Amino acid sequence: MNWEKDKRMFLFVEHQADIAVELQADSREELFISALEALTAILTGDPERYSAPSVVDRKLNHLVGDTSIRSTGFDDEELLVGLMNEFLYLCQVEGFYPLKVNSLTFSKENTVIADISGLSGEHGLQLEREIKAATYHDLHITSDKTWRVKVVMDV
Repeated sequence: MNWEKDKRMFLFVEHQADIAVELQADSREELFISALEALTAILTGDPERYSAPSVVDRKLNHLVGDTSIRSTGFDDEELLVGLMNEFLYLCQVEGFYPLKVNSLTFSKENTVIADISGLSGEHGLQLEREIKAATYHDLHITSDKTWRVKVVMDV
């Protein structure tokens, strides 16, 4: 895959019995947003969902809303895994169907907050895949000219 020509900010890679995703971005914020977008693509079964807001059936418009998730950690790796796992809990346990990551901010207290649009309540949509957790396996964020990380998820 050529990162320069492909606008996608994530790439799925082969991994034993788990799912691994390589992320690349121009900034720390974009890297974290790409991680949530990759999770959205996996959970919904729609790899094109990362780039544009989904069109929601008009009957479901009243269920569209925004919510926030947060993670606190000692370093970027802990922040990323924590945020991804909070996102998984929101979607898989609370029944939130993600549509779009609206924004992501870092605070001085080693906290990251993501604002997400999606469907809550009785929307009738099913997630296509279950992910147990994002893991720390071989996790290392690098930031030379671009920010990069490979995240392995337990399925």
